[in-house]
Amino acid sequence: MRPKASLLRLAADENGSFMSTVVFLAVVVAIIGVCIIDGSSVFYANQSSAEGAQEAANLATVEYRISQSDVRAEVAAADYCESKDLEFIDFRINREAGHTFSVTCGRQATTYAFKYVPFLEELIPQESRKTSNV
Repeated sequence: MRPKASLLRLAADENGSFMSTVVFLAVVVAIIGVCIIDGSSVFYANQSSAEGAQEAANLATVEYRISQSDVRAEVAAADYCESKDLEFIDFRINREAGHTFSVTCGRQATTYAFKYVPFLEELIPQESRKTSNV
């Protein structure tokens, strides 16, 4: 008796349970794949908002050193965030700590399944606050 023939006969004798196992495994793999894609989208949104906020804070510092204007520093930070498709959320100046600029930028992650799960939908909007000293 060949091993292949016995496996085929076993699959045929199970009355479809082999196919149901294959379908079940395919569904599980699809769910895991969607979770990996959504998780990587959230990670990318977090990384890009953090990098954008830091660069905007640094740009605000450079603009302040050139122009000595807080308003122009804020405009430079806002322009940078918007040029990188980030949402410009907040700009703060702390003069007590040696004229420190704090910029908050955010980005929405594009997800397929996380937006339908109540406790995972909180991960979709990613915000980051970074500071830079003059």
